[in-house]
Amino acid sequence: MNDEAIEAERDGGDTDRLFSAYETGIGKLYVITEWDRSTTTVLTPEDYV
Repeated sequence: MNDEAIEAERDGGDTDRLFSAYETGIGKLYVITEWDRSTTTVLTPEDYV
């Protein structure tokens, strides 16, 4: 889905959020970038409700 969102943005079409999950030394982190790329948020699984 991330690849499709980036490709749509390149083509000037509608885009979706970008979502990534990373395993770190302090646990899992989620990184979410809004559809318009205005905001990126980093959350722990407990914060993601």
